[in-house]
Amino acid sequence: MVRVSGSWFLLTGLIVVGYGGYLHQRLPWLGARAYLAALAFAVLLGLSVLVHELAHAGAARAFGWQVREIRLTLMGGHTAFDAAREAPGRSALVSLAGPAANLVLALLGAILLGSLDPGGLPRLVVELVTTANLLVGAFNLLPGLPLDGGHAVAALIWRISGSRRAGVRTAAVLGGLVAAALVLRLLLPGRAAGVTELVITVLLAVFLLDGARRAVLAQRTRDHSLVQELVDAGMLSERDAPHHPSANIVT
Repeated sequence: MVRVSGSWFLLTGLIVVGYGGYLHQRLPWLGARAYLAALAFAVLLGLSVLVHELAHAGAARAFGWQVREIRLTLMGGHTAFDAAREAPGRSALVSLAGPAANLVLALLGAILLGSLDPGGLPRLVVELVTTANLLVGAFNLLPGLPLDGGHAVAALIWRISGSRRAGVRTAAVLGGLVAAALVLRLLLPGRAAGVTELVITVLLAVFLLDGARRAVLAQRTRDHSLVQELVDAGMLSERDAPHHPSANIVT
């Protein structure tokens, strides 16, 4: 089931008003069509995010995982599923399917550009969507949670160490470093960031830090659930069961 949150419509409105105004000022020959171009870009960008999430869902279902829902939000999208027979390799493939879909869309957009007239409105929209897919795909490959690249790194560490917790914690730390790098980028000597860039950077940094925190908390909850299942099954006595939130459970 695909759900579209109210924040997605807010983002669409902001793109139409903000980016439409920017296009109108930079490309005055567009006139009112600048806002039409911004609307087309916003809608196609939303469809690109949907394709990204459908790629995750398709890969998950290929491994027999049950997909509960796909949600489009202000910060992009999210696919919720129940993983059956989860393993590091499968987890990595499901994670990388999303950005791979964006890169494929960027490639198709680049091919389509060759058949469009320079200076026309369709070419402008395709250029915007192609660039956006390239950036979204590349950004999601960064090695830090909650990005797809972070989930792939977590799976790799899980594979090497045998501990899913170690993978999540490592990728969460890397997510924090990515957030710090985004902020430090604004402080480079001779760089004067505009208001829009500043707001976007802060939102991305908060998104990364909060996502990394949630991933760690989710892993702790998963650890406790596993311990309880072992206790209920009689495989672990209450006396031997670890009670600390960070008790090590090999996964």
